[in-house]
Amino acid sequence: MSTVLLATALAAIILREKADGTRGNGLKQSAWQPLCKISEELNKVGPNAAARLSKIATTAEDQSNTADRLTAFAMLTPDVNEAKKAVALAGLFRQLATENLQSLSGQRATKTAINAVAENSYNKGRIDEALTILGLAKNGGNGCLVQASDNNVATVAGNTIGGVQCSRKLTPPATKGYTDYDNIIGPEGWLTAHATTGNTDLSDTTGNKQCVPLKTHTNGLAAGDIGAELPLAHGLLTVINTDSGIKTVTATKGETTRTTRGNQWQSAYHGLKEIEALESAIATNVTENAENQGAHQEVINRAHTNKDELPASKPENLVL
Repeated sequence: MSTVLLATALAAIILREKADGTRGNGLKQSAWQPLCKISEELNKVGPNAAARLSKIATTAEDQSNTADRLTAFAMLTPDVNEAKKAVALAGLFRQLATENLQSLSGQRATKTAINAVAENSYNKGRIDEALTILGLAKNGGNGCLVQASDNNVATVAGNTIGGVQCSRKLTPPATKGYTDYDNIIGPEGWLTAHATTGNTDLSDTTGNKQCVPLKTHTNGLAAGDIGAELPLAHGLLTVINTDSGIKTVTATKGETTRTTRGNQWQSAYHGLKEIEALESAIATNVTENAENQGAHQEVINRAHTNKDELPASKPENLVL
């Protein structure tokens, strides 16, 4: 008798687990809206990289022009010491211009920018694809993305999902300069509300909206059981094949050193930070900050104390 009861109990457990596995509840808005936010913010990657590279190029051009003006001044001024100073500074500005141009032609800056844009555009595409599939996977009153306001399935219309901005396409903003990312990245990685390992806060059960792609057994994405975890949005969401829920991957806490790259999202984060750092990599004019003012004054002093006459021709070749 006890054997029969035990067998019955085990069968009930198995059936319950199987039933739970087919549930496939839709995602709460707290789970999918952050994905829309990340997608929209990643539209800034291309323009930001272009702005950084453009700043390096225009800085080099300005420095080269300044060197030309100083050389012309040295050739025209009757004051020998002033001419020496001008020639010295012209050489300094030309050196800065060369350093900046080399960072572009030598591929250090351009390679950094191209890699970061490629990596993050790929990530954005993975998010957009997942959101599009989940947003359009509807059947009657059922669906995968559930609104917080009324627990109804969110409507996909144009550039929005459930009224939330979510274009799901590459739409770079019309900006002329670098635009900060709005609370999606920080010194340790991604700063988004999706970073949780819990399942219950992600699947909507109040309205019991069914999502076929999120079903882990029978009639799921492949019309049958899935044999392993199914990552969506490049792993930001993961359908658990042994459970009825869905989990998110905590992509925050990315390593703070640029040389260490973990998962794809940590790697992408470092790419964004490297674009940001291109600003500080620009060889700036020596008079623009306190640290370089000493170097500026040293050049002036060396020119002033050098008593040799300027050569009659080509003053730009003067060596101090």
